[in-house]
Amino acid sequence: MSQFQIRKDDFSKQRLVPLDADTASSPLAPGQIRLAVDSFSFTANNITYAAAGDMLGYWQFYPPVGEDSAGWGVIPVWGFANVTDSRCDQITAGERLFGYFPPATHVVMRPTRITEHQLMEGSAHRAELPPAYNSYTRIPQ
Repeated sequence: MSQFQIRKDDFSKQRLVPLDADTASSPLAPGQIRLAVDSFSFTANNITYAAAGDMLGYWQFYPPVGEDSAGWGVIPVWGFANVTDSRCDQITAGERLFGYFPPATHVVMRPTRITEHQLMEGSAHRAELPPAYNSYTRIPQ
């Protein structure tokens, strides 16, 4: 289980960092879900996210894991993920979502404003970020 990171000051430097136990397998807090990122696209647009990371807040969506994370960032990607574990009454394991994910094997989120077709990511560190990037589509099974 890992997370893809890039140097904020030199995009030619990247690394895979093992996810910490909290993200990968620890018990979830009430209201949280754990997702396995299944597939995503990585395009020139993602490099724009990196180039404008500090100015537009893209580095804030998914903080880098690891003890030596200073100077590293996680470029968000558009993709699909499957819910593997849920402590949210309205979301069940096995559901599939489309949205703005980290390029990582797993991620923990806190769904809010859940409807039949979508949900919002309500984690505290994302509260001030643009709502369009916090919206996830529930994919019918």
